[in-house]
Amino acid sequence: MRDSLEPVIPAALVDAELASEKRYWLDKLSGGIAPSGIPGDFRRDDVFAGRTGVFVSAIPRETQELVLRVCNNNPTLVLASLISAAQLCLFRYTGIEDVVVGTPIHEEHADLAALNKIVPIRTEVAGAMSFKELLLSVKNSLSEAYANQKYPFERIIEILSIAAPPGQCPLFNLVVLIDGINNRANIRHLRHDLTLAFNIDAGRLSGEIEYNERLFRPETIEAFAGHYAGILGAMFESPDGKVEELDLVSDDERIRLIHDFNSTRVPYPRTKTVRELFEEQAARSPMSVAVSLDDEHVTYEALNARANQLANYLARAGVGPDVPAALFLERSIDLVIAMLAVVKAGESIASISNGQARLRDLHFGQHGEAERRDGQSRRTLQSHGLDAARLPAYSAGSRAAEDAVYV
Repeated sequence: MRDSLEPVIPAALVDAELASEKRYWLDKLSGGIAPSGIPGDFRRDDVFAGRTGVFVSAIPRETQELVLRVCNNNPTLVLASLISAAQLCLFRYTGIEDVVVGTPIHEEHADLAALNKIVPIRTEVAGAMSFKELLLSVKNSLSEAYANQKYPFERIIEILSIAAPPGQCPLFNLVVLIDGINNRANIRHLRHDLTLAFNIDAGRLSGEIEYNERLFRPETIEAFAGHYAGILGAMFESPDGKVEELDLVSDDERIRLIHDFNSTRVPYPRTKTVRELFEEQAARSPMSVAVSLDDEHVTYEALNARANQLANYLARAGVGPDVPAALFLERSIDLVIAMLAVVKAGESIASISNGQARLRDLHFGQHGEAERRDGQSRRTLQSHGLDAARLPAYSAGSRAAEDAVYV
């Protein structure tokens, strides 16, 4: 991870000169930590492909002004706020409370931190925290990190025996920085997925996201940018609000989810019955598998024939349209056959589950009382004395589209 042109300082000398910083980082980063990041769209390459994609993040003007005003235009406080929003976003994306992001060392003291280029910011994000509490926690962690930024990040990873997954940076996959107080050149050697780079100029807070195009689709990054901007705004608009109450879905996304994505209406023959539609499908693809359960597979042709056999039995028993037929079978292929047969015979389905004990005495229309059996016993068509193989397989009965199918 180190630039090959940098001088190699003996580890013993580093540890001796920076003993207090070493203790700080070992205490701060002890315990198992999974690399923090957002889920990718594609399989991660074992060899890091770089961050070649760039998305310009549009933070609403009112949010920019609010953040800068509350932070009194202090770049370090703004950076702490931007890191807080990133960690909260990662928490909401993954549900993992132990969140780590990276940020480059502070340029004001870069000459004193010649051995290091990056500091990890670790935060325990809890649902019961207020945004104000999260901001304060991150602000303190960032201040401590800068006070101990001289100790090499690579040395911390080595001492703690933290193995970097293939193609990844250890501890974090997201870096947050502000041009001017951080130097982008300090992170070029890192194998992280996302860089949130911001700039403060003339009372404006602008940003862009550098991302791994081999791992993310552009629309994923666009959605992430929207979520991030929404979280940043919510944190400053309602500082006493709780993390667990944060609504990650924007108004535009809610409209798309409720209306656009739910627009599933398609034209279909409204005058045809379920029976007719099924039989047409069986005629089109008779040898295609219609239903499967475990190792048993039934084609459309076979399912249609077996349902016809049972439908003929029901028709001979004197059932008629809109007469409820009680089905008390386990989840099985027999249950599918029975449901289809009831519809073909002109009845309507009244399904009974094991938990509906009081309904087990429901009559099957005009053809006798439903058999009452122990709740744990296996129920099949043959257990009710129905042998489909002995019944005719031609289509029986007729129905109209307005007749009831399910009650």
